[in-house]
Amino acid sequence: TMGASATAADLASAANNVSGDTGVTARAETNAKVNAFTLGGGATSDTISFSIGTTSANAVSIGNVVITNANDLRGVRDALNNISGRTGITASMGSSNADLLLKEANGNNILIKDYTSANATKSTMVVTAMNIDGTADTTGTATLAGAAASDDAVVTGQVKFSSTGAFVATGGTGAADDGDAFVVEAGVASTLGQVAEIDIDTVTGAASAIEVIDAAIEKVSSARGELGAISNRLDNTISNLTNIMTNVSSSQSRIQDADFAAESTNLAKSQILQQAATAMLAQANASKQGVLSLLQR
Repeated sequence: TMGASATAADLASAANNVSGDTGVTARAETNAKVNAFTLGGGATSDTISFSIGTTSANAVSIGNVVITNANDLRGVRDALNNISGRTGITASMGSSNADLLLKEANGNNILIKDYTSANATKSTMVVTAMNIDGTADTTGTATLAGAAASDDAVVTGQVKFSSTGAFVATGGTGAADDGDAFVVEAGVASTLGQVAEIDIDTVTGAASAIEVIDAAIEKVSSARGELGAISNRLDNTISNLTNIMTNVSSSQSRIQDADFAAESTNLAKSQILQQAATAMLAQANASKQGVLSLLQR
């Protein structure tokens, strides 16, 4: 259960806490683009300033940045990167120097606060939320004009779920008092990313390729583990059957085969008894013959 103030980082952390049960891991990232800068009143230069951070409490001012060309925001980029160690937000140029890309790698919000323009006719710039795949979220835009009603912008992150197998995410809206609770459509199924289809021509493609390759390696490792477990079970079964066969053969041998020592003893005993009986019979016959010989005399 996530509250209305939860960030993408919070959601990814919650998902990873149960990844042992689900087999699904999560990665959060927040991306924004600053562009469409317009010098106010047709001026040739302007000095702008704003604070940036993940919350109001840790927002850091970039100082005063002079812009002499509406299509060149490299000065703002440098100012942002000078404080990135404190904010965790890095800046880079996009397809041109007119596009400034902001990134918070952990999925915390990107807050642009207290935008000001020195010109009487305020210079404006547009902040656009970016999807995790590098495409623009056209529904998430804000124009900063230095006025109290529009000089702040907050960009929330996105969460990407990954697994070695297919999975489905289900959910719904939060409670009525949660405000802008996020929604998961019923039965959103995962899509397959194949190693054969990876594209490393772009930074986004390279990052996606790493995820696909990592998942493929994990899948191979999982398959090897399953095969190893099956092999171990087969080895144990074979060993057990071998022991059973040995014991059965030993039992059969004891039942069917003669005990040579015992049988030899029995034979000797039988021969002795037979010989004794023969001797006794011979002696008995001899005594009768003696009595008859006496009578004849």
